[in-house]
Amino acid sequence: MERLFSVDETMLSLRIGRTALWNLTRVGKLRGTRVGRRLYFRETELRRFLNAVTDHGEVV
Repeated sequence: MERLFSVDETMLSLRIGRTALWNLTRVGKLRGTRVGRRLYFRETELRRFLNAVTDHGEVV
């Protein structure tokens, strides 16, 4: 089973704040998964995002 990261865990992993995380999800650069009312991020999605940032030099 794939690991799901909470919002707080994702913020720590990416070293970004809550507002930056919401902005990334809002514009579609990072896709979250809802479980009930909570938002989680799949490990594969975090890896995809980090690879895209590393490969393309995007600024978060």
